[in-house]
Amino acid sequence: MSKNKTSRRNFIKTTMMVGAGMFLPKSITLAKSGSSDDKRIIVIGAGLAGLSCAYELQQSGYNVFLLEARSRPGGRVRTNRDPFADGLYAEMGAEYVDSSDEYVRKYAQEFDLSVLPAKQYDGIYVRGQHISMADMKSGKIALPYTGIERGKLFAQEVAYIQDWIKMVKELGESSKEVQALDKMSVAEILKKGGAPQDIIDLYTFTNATESTSVPAKMSALNMILANSKTSAFSENTVEGRIFGGNDQLPKIFAKKLGNNIKYNRAVQKIMFTDNQVTVHFLENGKRKDVFGSRCVLAMPLSVLRRVKIDPLFSESKMHCIRKQAYGHVMKIAMQYGRRFWDEPG
Repeated sequence: MSKNKTSRRNFIKTTMMVGAGMFLPKSITLAKSGSSDDKRIIVIGAGLAGLSCAYELQQSGYNVFLLEARSRPGGRVRTNRDPFADGLYAEMGAEYVDSSDEYVRKYAQEFDLSVLPAKQYDGIYVRGQHISMADMKSGKIALPYTGIERGKLFAQEVAYIQDWIKMVKELGESSKEVQALDKMSVAEILKKGGAPQDIIDLYTFTNATESTSVPAKMSALNMILANSKTSAFSENTVEGRIFGGNDQLPKIFAKKLGNNIKYNRAVQKIMFTDNQVTVHFLENGKRKDVFGSRCVLAMPLSVLRRVKIDPLFSESKMHCIRKQAYGHVMKIAMQYGRRFWDEPG
């Protein structure tokens, strides 16, 4: 989660952090203070955004009350251990920690967790062909697309969006010209930039595989801003995982927060005035209320849109909550007696 970089995985993470910064009833800056039992701050959602927010508030002396609908912390971070022998595990949720994830790395260092480089793909299967990454990167075997640079799988599309990247740097991302890109899809802007269909098809393949979205449904604005702030993801990008399992990070947060986390409490309604927030939630099937001076929303927007909010946020904010798209990923983990995939042939 980076303050000044955006990568292929950062769109959803950025949305998550926007949610974590949505204070009710008004946006405020919280200064450190001593004990403030009469000023409870409610945090909704025990994913990494909610956990880190609650942790920092607690460290600053605030009375924190964290509600989580599930029976565990971590949100999209989920490490599966039970089915595997020899102490092995599989990341069935959020998996990679890349160079832009500065907050994950910050907390990993603070909590003495190691982030080790993760092995990249051994090969890809595309247009009916199985191609090893070694052969692709060396240029020995070309990808079955015309008009592409040999030896590259990712970022073939960047050459066709240079005019808009330059526009962002010259006019600023808040300019009307740049913001107008939000009305275009990635597929549309690539076509406008002169990208041949095979470039768009390859980008569709890599993006659907990596980011669970397709260019025809993606905002061109997000793509241009991402590429204006950092270099595009490539087959040489070094990514990592937390050694021992990514779930260690949320578990440490949860341990430090202790009884301030309330699990199995699904939020039903949020009401707020200028001075108070009231949150209705279910506890053992019965409705309960909790009151606070402020509330932090750190739940996915796909969940928030099912929560009653009184009064509603601004129309533009409600539109974003209702329309924010999410991708879906299926992961299959299998354990074998030997690493046959590393063997020649």
